[in-house]
Amino acid sequence: SVIALILFGFRQLNLKEPMLDIRAFKYPMFTIGTLLIIIMHMVNFSIMLLLPLFMEGAMGLSAFTSGLIMLPGGMINGIVAPIAGSIYDKYGPKKLIFPGFLISTVVFFILSHAMTVSISIPVIIVLHCLSLVAVGMINTPTQTNSLNQLTPALYPHGTAITNTLQQIAGAFGTSLFIALMTAGQKSFISKAGANDAAIQAQGLAAGVRQSLTVAFCILIVGLVLSFFIKRNTNEEAEN
Repeated sequence: SVIALILFGFRQLNLKEPMLDIRAFKYPMFTIGTLLIIIMHMVNFSIMLLLPLFMEGAMGLSAFTSGLIMLPGGMINGIVAPIAGSIYDKYGPKKLIFPGFLISTVVFFILSHAMTVSISIPVIIVLHCLSLVAVGMINTPTQTNSLNQLTPALYPHGTAITNTLQQIAGAFGTSLFIALMTAGQKSFISKAGANDAAIQAQGLAAGVRQSLTVAFCILIVGLVLSFFIKRNTNEEAEN
């Protein structure tokens, strides 16, 4: 897939009318913004997938209960997103994106240590809500700011690139974190020397913590990149 993607990129650079003009990556804010979107979608998909697996497999909760626990986070994200758009219009991206990544990094650090079979439901709800507050602060402002640096001719190409890489990031993140979780669970069970229900639950918790630790490390990269974000306007792109 990587080789095919590279060949596709070279092909687009040599076409008179490229299907997907990757020259958009010549604009630094678009490149940084795209990387931040990839990171955000990778870790966002991980928490959406790992939390229900943890609550059902390690805590013994039903799928319905797990869904109710995750509901407040989704509602808060829907509230934060338009507010973040208004703040972006007034103050620019740095007031949102860097604090958003900082919140997300802290949340994942706590989750990577706190996800044990004895964790309480209110703690999960609070941390999940904070995680989705961070997503609301990052997602739309990052996309808007990255596209603002492009010339009008590159708008459709930039949008297509961003939308495509979001899907790839989500798919790759899902595969990566599930693989890490499974490896961590198998390692824990192997070291425990038993395979009863309690050990399996603890093993699943250990695997989830391992996945979240890797997500935390990825978020540190996003936190550093977000520090270099600056506001762009269409006039700057034209110049």
